Amino acid sequence: MGKSYLSINFSSNNFSDKALNVKVNTIVESLTGNRTYLAIADDVVTLKGKNDVFGGFLSRIVDGNKLLTAEKNVARKDLEEFTKVVGNRVQDISGGNEVLILSSGFDLRRKPTPVGMLDMPNNVKVTPGKQSATLNISWDVVENAYNYVVRTTKAPVTESSIWTEMHTSKHNLLLTSLPLGEPIAIQVAGLGTDPRIVWSTVVVAYCMF
Repeated sequence: MGKSYLSINFSSNNFSDKALNVKVNTIVESLTGNRTYLAIADDVVTLKGKNDVFGGFLSRIVDGNKLLTAEKNVARKDLEEFTKVVGNRVQDISGGNEVLILSSGFDLRRKPTPVGMLDMPNNVKVTPGKQSATLNISWDVVENAYNYVVRTTKAPVTESSIWTEMHTSKHNLLLTSLPLGEPIAIQVAGLGTDPRIVWSTVVVAYCMF
């Protein structure tokens, strides 16, 4: 069996804020008292502290405070970077042993395999933006997507509909300069190495202010 490697990709494309908080907590619990990784016990304590700070922001962010959101984003970046540091140390100590890596709470890096047509994006949600004539679009992460495309047109959709497309590397997008009171059809698709695109179910929304 060849050498295994753990995944240190904790970007928002792979983990939502809540999912990252839960994942790092799993890593901390798995490493705490783990005899294989006693040499990085201090790092584990530091990691827990950073995750606690990040989790504290998540419990307060529902207020929609811009300052809290900015501070939360800084805390997330700090947590992502230090989790990568711990991951690299776990990789070195494990020597690439799959069992030892899994005992740390980290996930194994997927071995390169041909990727076919991507799945259809699910859970497409539309919420009003904070500014006039804007809408927030979000959807679940599509596995193996390196980018996303969001397209809009006037509803109802017909064969002659003219679509406007926007691209993003995140699984959310803010639509701006939308017509007020008019129905807007929205679809999302993940982009990968396969040229075929699978669009989500059409969602119809309105800008009311």
